[in-house]
Amino acid sequence: MASEKTSRRQYRQQARARQQEETRRRITEAVVELHERVGPVRTTISDVAELAGVGRMTVYKHFPTDSDLFRACGSLWSERNPPPDFSACMEQIDPQQRAQCVLERLYRYYRETHVMMGKILRDASLLPALQEVVDEGWMGLIRQLEHDLVPQGARGAAARRMRAAARVALDLHSWEILAAAGLTDRAAAAVTARWIAASGSSLAGAERSL
Repeated sequence: MASEKTSRRQYRQQARARQQEETRRRITEAVVELHERVGPVRTTISDVAELAGVGRMTVYKHFPTDSDLFRACGSLWSERNPPPDFSACMEQIDPQQRAQCVLERLYRYYRETHVMMGKILRDASLLPALQEVVDEGWMGLIRQLEHDLVPQGARGAAARRMRAAARVALDLHSWEILAAAGLTDRAAAAVTARWIAASGSSLAGAERSL
């Protein structure tokens, strides 16, 4: 008899856990949808609760802080939109070819995700909790790519110029400008890769004249 009661209790606990997980998933999906539609700044807890079919207190119960909500949203969205794999690009010995490979894959990713990415990056400067999540996640990847696009042998002013050029080339807004000008992702990557490579050339004379 005791064993039967234990089994029923375990079943109820498992069913409750599944229900809680499903509720959490619905809330997270609602946040993702609203962030892509109107952006984080314009997304309210009431909007999330209504779209998820739960009460506001249920949202707070599952996600007590903004950071909790943004991290869950980011994890689900990244799961559905994983960043490109740049490992094959890093095998390119020539720095310009490596940069073009990276940028072409990145620009293709921007084309597929810019609706959401644009709103997230735009609103991050207004929401400290979101900024923290972006800095730890996406911007961490961008900083690593920026480092990887500067040849190890580059030093001093040349390295600083190449890093600055890479930083601009990797930015979502740079892709938006190039795409708006009618360039394909491959053509845009070729332009910015050449720019990064050229920025490492000796400009000592020009610098002294400035």
